[in-house]
Amino acid sequence: MARIIDICRFSDVSVIDGLVMQKVKPKNMDEDNEYVYKRLSTKGVTDESLSDLAQGEEISGGNEAAVSDKYCFVQYVFFLVGLVSALPYNVFITPTDYWMYKFRDLNSSESVGIHTNKTRLQTYFFGYMTLASNLPILFMVFVNVLWGHKSTLITVSHLLITRKCNDVLFNSSGAVHGHNYYNYNHNESSIAGTASRFPPSYMHSMITGQACSGLFPTIIQILSLLGHIHPLRSALYYFVITDITLIFVFISFLLSQKTEFYKYYDSREEPTDEIADKSTPIMMYIWPHAICVLLVCWATLSIFPIGVLALPRHPNSSPWTGRFFIPLCYFLVYNFSDFCGRITGGSISISHRYALLALSIFRWIIVVFVLLCNIHPRSHLPVVFENEAYFVFFSLLLGFTNGYVLINAMVSAPKQVPLEYRERAGFIMVMFNAVGVNLGAFMCSLFLRVI
Repeated sequence: MARIIDICRFSDVSVIDGLVMQKVKPKNMDEDNEYVYKRLSTKGVTDESLSDLAQGEEISGGNEAAVSDKYCFVQYVFFLVGLVSALPYNVFITPTDYWMYKFRDLNSSESVGIHTNKTRLQTYFFGYMTLASNLPILFMVFVNVLWGHKSTLITVSHLLITRKCNDVLFNSSGAVHGHNYYNYNHNESSIAGTASRFPPSYMHSMITGQACSGLFPTIIQILSLLGHIHPLRSALYYFVITDITLIFVFISFLLSQKTEFYKYYDSREEPTDEIADKSTPIMMYIWPHAICVLLVCWATLSIFPIGVLALPRHPNSSPWTGRFFIPLCYFLVYNFSDFCGRITGGSISISHRYALLALSIFRWIIVVFVLLCNIHPRSHLPVVFENEAYFVFFSLLLGFTNGYVLINAMVSAPKQVPLEYRERAGFIMVMFNAVGVNLGAFMCSLFLRVI
């Protein structure tokens, strides 16, 4: 027994007793003891498995102290990568003034502000754009889960400002946006897998950066409205600023790969056919977290594009119930609360994975409440919450719970598996994220017909 404790120095006596003598998993184990338990349960308590654990401790305990992330440069880069990971989608969906103007009824006098009588294209554009942007993600993450290829290519957003026929613009916008994400999300899922190999704070930085990808275009939209900039010109600013941001992050990521800190974590042992344990699949350890991510993204994306159709009780009676209503009361409230949820989740986490799963299911109640708000056009469901204050409150809840559950699930999942499997676990989590957003995109179109 003493020999086992000497080799597995990061475990305490009660854990070793439970593993070797009693063969009962102790309760309330910390992360390192969980790691020991899973490794010994999988490999068996043999000289070889104990030697592997001792070697792993020597590597993690010795070299990690020798390398450091100077000025937190790599961590900031992961934050920026998270920022641009969802930036193309948010930049396309945030300039509502532009799309409402392009898809307006040419015979109507409504050109800017809240459109009370929306055309078919104005109603369905945001739902279809969500679907077009997320279908390519699903394909690319399946590729990464199977092969795990790495790429540093970041595809910049394309500028799309045209005065062609509305139907042509509608279809071409979806095609261009889908093409963007097809090229881009191979890199995103690879980066998520790479972040899983670093300490948990780096995955936390990446997920927090994704929340800022919604705040970034929202602030640009509010500033353009305050400056009374025409929707066509403001759309140009969106895409130019986005292109500059993508180029900056691309260069920063290339520089981060040259640091000793990045090279150390990126070169750590990867799974091979020789060490992969086919009798204990990774999903056996991370399935509650994967289901959480799927449910969260499914619920959020099923209702998020519909929120742009919300109306105040007295539309266009003032700037705050006109052009500023959706940017302030929806995009800013949702994205800021999402950001706060991710920050809170990093400091106050839920340790019990089934509690996290229950919270993911609870979020569907918020989806139903949003559907009962003053969203138009609608033909079937009644309006239960006509006051726009309800809509703002539900948007806040939707955003905060989205960020809180997502950060807990994405950061906790890689901790459940040994080091050599963490990158693959990151790929799997991104795959469930992609499945969730695609289910949400399909359900969004269904909700538009149901309400």
